[in-house]
Amino acid sequence: MAEREIMGEIYKCRDCGNPTGNKHIIAMTRGNDLIIHRCNECQDKLRAEIEWQNEQWQEDNIICPWCNDCFSDYDDMLQVTDSPYEDFVGTVKCPSCGKEFDLEIETKCTYTTKKPYKLFDYAQWCENQENKNLRSKTQ
Repeated sequence: MAEREIMGEIYKCRDCGNPTGNKHIIAMTRGNDLIIHRCNECQDKLRAEIEWQNEQWQEDNIICPWCNDCFSDYDDMLQVTDSPYEDFVGTVKCPSCGKEFDLEIETKCTYTTKKPYKLFDYAQWCENQENKNLRSKTQ
């Protein structure tokens, strides 16, 4: 009991199972925080792995994590799908350095519509606004 009072709470490292006092908040929600416990050694190992992976997160182009060369997702040398609008998850080979890396292509298509400006009739719009105001006053 004295050990807990001096060192604080003791937890079990989620990676290796060794005792640790470390607490890492992963996500915060209303009243329910996602907390994990990881010892210093496992935390250092995780940081080193993340740094080594050199992840290029949601970039506009493909960037090789080995040589940092940049390619479009539909480049002739790195064509991985039949269409530039297809999602892809897999391993590809860099055309520059020849090393393999994991690639994830997530496509997103959005649409915007509006009435053509050339059809806008300001006088008619003003009349409609006036009619709306009259109706709201009479109700």
